[in-house]
Amino acid sequence: MARLAGVSRSAVSRTLTAGASVADDTRRRVLEAADQLGYRPNLMARTLMTQRSKVVALVMGHLRNPFFTNMLGLFNEQLRANGYQTLLQIVSADFGVEQAVEAALQYQLDGILMASCHPSAALAARCHRYQLPIVAVDRTSDQNASQIWIQSDALGKSIAARLLADGRKRLAVIEGTPGEPLSRRSRSFMQCAQSAGVSLTIDYGGYYYEGGREAAARLLRSASPPDAIFCLTDPMALGAIDAARFDAAIRVPQDLSIIGCGDIPAAAWPSFDLTTARLPLAEIVQQSVATLLARIEDPTLRPEHLQLTCPIVERGTTLPRVER
Repeated sequence: MARLAGVSRSAVSRTLTAGASVADDTRRRVLEAADQLGYRPNLMARTLMTQRSKVVALVMGHLRNPFFTNMLGLFNEQLRANGYQTLLQIVSADFGVEQAVEAALQYQLDGILMASCHPSAALAARCHRYQLPIVAVDRTSDQNASQIWIQSDALGKSIAARLLADGRKRLAVIEGTPGEPLSRRSRSFMQCAQSAGVSLTIDYGGYYYEGGREAAARLLRSASPPDAIFCLTDPMALGAIDAARFDAAIRVPQDLSIIGCGDIPAAAWPSFDLTTARLPLAEIVQQSVATLLARIEDPTLRPEHLQLTCPIVERGTTLPRVER
């Protein structure tokens, strides 16, 4: 192949190695020669030689939320840029985290990235024994897995403080699913509200628009409806906006403030103009991939627990700051 392409053997090797730096002309000539010869790289043979598959499993849930859909795309781009292929396992109601990870472990992997789900302690310990690093995003993880997420306690307090500073007296939070542990964001929000002595209510919206709208409608029909709602996700907050406007005929933000979390693209659409906490998606992905690749290169590295800051983006579903 090198002779046909008119390049060195090392140039052929670099061209056929994902992520390697090769001049465009060299890449073109090598790929043309490979096509003429009917050559395809033998990844299994390469794995046996290097003991590296260059495959990372992505185990993810909540892909109906655009935040995690965008995260999936960025993960794929970052891993591909570093010469890795991705194996996707999607967690759902009938395909749990343990099943998803077990399915991924049927393949030769170099590492696992998990988002909006986390392994059990037993599974994390098992992967640790195999020197298979795990990085978990969005959920508290076992000590054998690295974690990348935001400063949730500080975020919940800042959102509550933002609403209290507007003079709101009847706060509500719309969480995910009943029976699941409350998120740290919601717990700290509720603690701040309780410390301030204001009214506090909780409902559940299942993370998405439809559930958020239904939960907000229930809250607004109650005997003491809230004058401020914090939604754990942006899709639920968009549903809450529509519940206020179309189901309850309540003015936002004059009579009801709404704050979401995520800053998905739809949050900035003029029809919603949602005040929300901006989760630093690009930084989360960059830190997660860098942490995983570092542990792949050096399995003796201890798992890291990194937390990132998360600002509130002021838009039209809360009172302007000048009116406080």
